[in-house]
Amino acid sequence: MTVNSEIYRILWYFAVYSVLGWCVEVVYCTVKSGKVVNRGFLNGPVCPVYGFGMLAICKVVDLLPMESMGEVQFVLLFLAGMVLASLAELIAGWSLFHLFHARWWDYSDRPFNIGGYVCLQMSLLWGTGTIIMIDFIHPITQRLTVDMLPMQTGWVVLAVFYLVFSADLMVTVSIMVGLNKRLARLDQLRTSMRTVSDSMSGMLGESALRTQQKMDENKVQAALARAELRDLAEGTRREIQDRAQERRKEREEYLKNLEERLHRQLTSGKMFGPRRLLRAFPESKHMRYGEIWKQLSDEINGERDSTNEHDAS
Repeated sequence: MTVNSEIYRILWYFAVYSVLGWCVEVVYCTVKSGKVVNRGFLNGPVCPVYGFGMLAICKVVDLLPMESMGEVQFVLLFLAGMVLASLAELIAGWSLFHLFHARWWDYSDRPFNIGGYVCLQMSLLWGTGTIIMIDFIHPITQRLTVDMLPMQTGWVVLAVFYLVFSADLMVTVSIMVGLNKRLARLDQLRTSMRTVSDSMSGMLGESALRTQQKMDENKVQAALARAELRDLAEGTRREIQDRAQERRKEREEYLKNLEERLHRQLTSGKMFGPRRLLRAFPESKHMRYGEIWKQLSDEINGERDSTNEHDAS
């Protein structure tokens, strides 16, 4: 690979990932705050810290034999992304604060932070995002820019981008050091430059808010559906219990009526005379009617107890 083509790749990757990083920042901050936020140090839709971070990660990927490492690739990508992106964030945050006395992000309220410029939570997110970027986004970026776009056309696009980027950077720095107080033209130029990023942040932010609102609505609908299912299950369980209770009462009533009917028949002597009783219960020829009745009653009560035990189980 020639030096010219290497510079061409670097310029493209910095431009693409600076713009993509700005888009991610706008969406994240809009969802977090609930209102459209135009993020970034510059006026245009660019966050250079993302461009520098991805360039460093791409350089590490080029130096390592990633194809032959198998599963170790994910660990190396994660660690490289976590360290390099956090380092770029630390340098950028420290420089902006000490040069212009302003913070564009502050992690002071999060655990394991360094000066509020970086924190463990964001470093872990950078590592995870690196795996996604290198395995999925970066191949698409390379195919759509370096591979597909003719180099002559690509150089023209890059020239326009970096011309606008350089002008934006100079205007922003001038305003930060207070030159806009003496040159009103800088404020007008800054406003015109910010028109594009304001428009893009508005579209991205509103889309993110609509998506977030839709997700919240889906969560509410899912919660209502779960509540309805619980109510339905509870109602079904109670209905089954009520029916089981009714069946137990019906069996108890049947056994009670049977017991009373047998008692009447035994004590009346009309249906079960001595001979029939002796044939049915030969072992009770020396028993009285009352004793025979007691034996039958005990058997009926035993059947009722076994039925209740079965229903309870």
